[in-house]
Amino acid sequence: MIAYNIIETSVHTILNIDNVLPNMVKVIMNFEVEDWDKWHAAFLANSKMREENNIKEIYVGHELENKNKVHVIYDTPAPDTIQKMMQKPEVQEVMKNAGNKVETMVVATCTD
Repeated sequence: MIAYNIIETSVHTILNIDNVLPNMVKVIMNFEVEDWDKWHAAFLANSKMREENNIKEIYVGHELENKNKVHVIYDTPAPDTIQKMMQKPEVQEVMKNAGNKVETMVVATCTD
């Protein structure tokens, strides 16, 4: 058992496993937009905002029967990362101009 612990410790040290970032938080959102094409173009054009906040898109799409019902899954560093970003005036302006119907937004914060 001692040999195993030494090997395990060495592997952790060599691979720097103990300093790896913890699992990201998954945020699953769905909401309605005025027009999918307009919203999606704005979403793609504003990827830098998400990058600056360490938010990574896992999935972005719409329902088959309703192009204006959007579903998005993100990896985020903390449960409140997206909420903090969305409170910024410049992000609110982008969302408004993109046609987000914020009142329809449903958010679930999950982990794997």
